[in-house]
Amino acid sequence: MKLNLILFILVLAVLWFILFTLRRELKKFDITPLLQTNQTFFASRFHHIYSTFKMGFIFYLGSFCRLSSAEKKIKQNIPLFFQGFAYEGLAMSYAARLSITTRKPTCLPEKQFQSADRFLYQLYVGIGWWIHTLHAYKQKPFDKWRNRIPSKYFPIVYDGVGFKTGIFNYTSPTDICAKFSSFREPEQRVCFQGLGRSIWFLCHFNFQKACTIIHEFPANHRRDIYSGLGIACSYSLFDDLKICLNLIPLIDEENRTAFIQGVSFGLYARFKNDKNHWEQVVNSSNSFAMISHWMQMIERAHENCDLVNPENFYYAWIDEVRKRISIHTKQSEVTTL
Repeated sequence: MKLNLILFILVLAVLWFILFTLRRELKKFDITPLLQTNQTFFASRFHHIYSTFKMGFIFYLGSFCRLSSAEKKIKQNIPLFFQGFAYEGLAMSYAARLSITTRKPTCLPEKQFQSADRFLYQLYVGIGWWIHTLHAYKQKPFDKWRNRIPSKYFPIVYDGVGFKTGIFNYTSPTDICAKFSSFREPEQRVCFQGLGRSIWFLCHFNFQKACTIIHEFPANHRRDIYSGLGIACSYSLFDDLKICLNLIPLIDEENRTAFIQGVSFGLYARFKNDKNHWEQVVNSSNSFAMISHWMQMIERAHENCDLVNPENFYYAWIDEVRKRISIHTKQSEVTTL
């Protein structure tokens, strides 16, 4: 009886710590400046995205850290279009709990979340938010987390780092490059991918403004930033794909393949979220054949890269997809979107 009481008190203490820490961090995540715009569609869309993100980690805490209950609440209370963003918030709470537990269970999101296969990208992004909250840009703590979450998808956490840096603390290209330089070169690439996603929102879906900002960065980082821009564009505007696809011919040839790779990754994430909904949207698009071709290239590249060292899988997958797009996407397809 006494032992049960002690365990109960410990559980309450852990929950209180997580809630206190997350509430403290939330106060830093001020999106008010982003919503001060005359672009009403953007303001409404981003408000929904951020609100569902917050709901994701609140559901986890409200379920006493039971993932199955939190996932059920997401399914019941959040529209399918926004569920991916809720899973980012849920993963952030999950990572917060992992950071204060002493036992070492299997921490792979692929094994812990019922819907991991559908929202894997979002889960690792959310985990990246929390690791960055604790450790900023220190490589060694990230390596320790990788030992605890030994997944070939772990590098996606750096996408979360890049996005969080851009959306809440965008300073200057020089300063951001200096921050990311504390990571190894492959991890930096994914940071810049996440930064590219944030630029899409920082610019209120204004493509020309986003391109202007991207070209303030050194040329060797632009491809990965354009990749992130493509991911954000196709994922956030999945309900109006024509807007995103019409941007492809406007991008200079040097960066176009990376942007298409990003667009295709965003569409693939939507495909994994819900295949039936994806088919309904894409089947009504004039670019159905081309998009289907991109999905095939992504999955074939994924199969080929499974032979690569797991630590290098994600980077190899990105490069393999870009290579296939460069070879197989015809110039005529780009100019007639």
